Amino acid sequence: MSACERKEHHTDATETVNNLCNKLRQRRLQLLNTDDWYLLTQTLIWKISKPSLIIRKKEKISAQMKLLQELVPDCDKCVGRSILTGKLQA
Repeated sequence: MSACERKEHHTDATETVNNLCNKLRQRRLQLLNTDDWYLLTQTLIWKISKPSLIIRKKEKISAQMKLLQELVPDCDKCVGRSILTGKLQA
């Protein structure tokens, strides 16, 4: 590839990147100027808060499992499922 071809390739790539940046800038302005902005912010808030909801759900399930383990005799400690099912079947 000659220097002239490299320069032409670089110019084309720069033009493509600039066009993409302009499209993104226009899309962002379009979102800011419409009611879609509310929807966008709510979506972002949900994506941020979703992991904390999952953590709370896991904690709730863990607490319920502890309560169930207290109800089953000889199940105070964490044991394998095969041992537990063997004790229940016996």
